[in-house]
Amino acid sequence: MDDSYEYETEINQDFEEFLNSAYDDDYVSSRPKTYDIFNEMNFQSPVDIRTRSLTDSINRKKSIIEQENFRFFIRDNPYASGKKPFYELSGFSEVNKYSEFIDKVADEKDIDARLIRAIMYMETTHGYYDVVFALFDKNKSILPMNINEDYWAETFGTREELKDPENNIRAGAELISRIQSNLPENASIEKTATLYNNLNATEVTDYGMRVREIYKSQPWLTEDSNSAKFQQFFIGPPF
Repeated sequence: MDDSYEYETEINQDFEEFLNSAYDDDYVSSRPKTYDIFNEMNFQSPVDIRTRSLTDSINRKKSIIEQENFRFFIRDNPYASGKKPFYELSGFSEVNKYSEFIDKVADEKDIDARLIRAIMYMETTHGYYDVVFALFDKNKSILPMNINEDYWAETFGTREELKDPENNIRAGAELISRIQSNLPENASIEKTATLYNNLNATEVTDYGMRVREIYKSQPWLTEDSNSAKFQQFFIGPPF
């Protein structure tokens, strides 16, 4: 049994309905949103949408690991919310702490430093629950960019390498860069961020929209010394 067959049996029903409809030229052309997607992704025929998308989940990860060119499909979602959740704690932000590393890595990778900051802010102000596991070296994802070592193995470095903040930021920036290389030029912040959080997503999520709002508001610019005091109280002094 090949990978494409396994994925076909597990494919999301809503997405399957769209893919099935892609067999019909009249269906595609009669629905402006579907037709826009069809044109945006540069498919040669409606059938090509289905052929390319059946193995999308498999090929996405493979394309990131092996740096192959595979166009990622992700649609807008008018229901996704960028509202700040109650559990987002600004005191855990590590953006200003690692600002120098962020600028250095962004320059190396030629990507938007502000986007790195927005994703790091999201990850550190939401992912603090993993701190306890990190004390025992049992965390699957490693902050500040929350690189999932269990999912990516050593694609972006060994576990020990990812524990180093500069290496970790470089890994996160590289993941952002590889995602963007598989999206249309000038893809939105929310689409890039959604895929950073969930590579298999087919539409923008709350995570993506929240990163967009963080990107726009840049909350790290108004952080003060209370952030460092907050971290020291809950996490301990920096090393």
